[in-house]
Amino acid sequence: MRANHINPLGRLKPLSYLSAAAEQETGFYHYDLTDDEDGLDIPHGAFLIEAWANEKVQDYSYEYTIFEEIFSLLWESPTARSLINFAAAKKWMVTVQPLEDAAYDLDDENGLLILNNYNLKLPTFEKPGYFRHALILSLIKGLRDIWHIECRQPYETGLSIESVLLLERVRAADCDVISLLTAWELRGDGTPEIWRHLLGAPEGDMAMRFTRALERQPGKHFDGSALIEAFHGWFENETRVAACDHQTLDVIDAHLEDAREANLYGTKLPDQTFIESLSRLPNKQYYLEGYGFGIMKDPHFCGLNDDVNQAYFLQIKREMETTTVGAVAFRDAELAARIFPED
Repeated sequence: MRANHINPLGRLKPLSYLSAAAEQETGFYHYDLTDDEDGLDIPHGAFLIEAWANEKVQDYSYEYTIFEEIFSLLWESPTARSLINFAAAKKWMVTVQPLEDAAYDLDDENGLLILNNYNLKLPTFEKPGYFRHALILSLIKGLRDIWHIECRQPYETGLSIESVLLLERVRAADCDVISLLTAWELRGDGTPEIWRHLLGAPEGDMAMRFTRALERQPGKHFDGSALIEAFHGWFENETRVAACDHQTLDVIDAHLEDAREANLYGTKLPDQTFIESLSRLPNKQYYLEGYGFGIMKDPHFCGLNDDVNQAYFLQIKREMETTTVGAVAFRDAELAARIFPED
């Protein structure tokens, strides 16, 4: 289980730019939703997206009714509809549970998206209001995160820890951008409540940059420029960036010994087209296309300014580069073994 972030030890690899013919051949945009779900171990209260997308089951439970209403609403957004179809094809399920400090969590081994109910009872989310709208935005981000998980493979061996931090920032920013785009599409379809909620949410600064860009030049909605404005806005909030970095460093630190044995980290940088591929939209557009190199080099995107995270990062780097025996740190593992041989 993890909170919001992709495990650096087990995710992300460049997704190639496929031709239209190749996309249809691989089924990337055409999902077969006719597989029988019999035999799946569905947790109590979980909502099987694949079954809903195909109207295979008639579940009259209270949980199903609420999820059915929410998914029916999201179906009116082209972006959300694509994410729902993708999650359905991969047989993901959704449920609500109390979580400590995350809006959602992903159990990728069991294909389960867990939304935080903040210890509130399910009827709280039945009627439109603050908590229901917050749940919907968390659901959109979780669906986008499912896309990131399923479309990526483990990191390339030898990638620097700095690169891991940057990629996690880009992924987290993209999930927020996609939730903003979905809310905007629903607004255009006659459901402005989610967008209004977003304006007062932590992502409201991104939404304001998005709308200001459209006010100056409406065509930016069609070429992805307005989404780039929102993406820039994500990085202007230092608290948001620091929280993302700290969570990523926590994951790296928790698996540090395994990473050292596998020589997982090194000095490599990600390919700029890989960074751009993290922004793929259902219309096959990459809203970050042409920005990959700048994201890799601009301190606005890759600088590490938080003092606590800097100290945490240096501690991890030191542990990666040294071998500690007792209370003594060695840069040469063979020398450490000679001075302190194992019994």
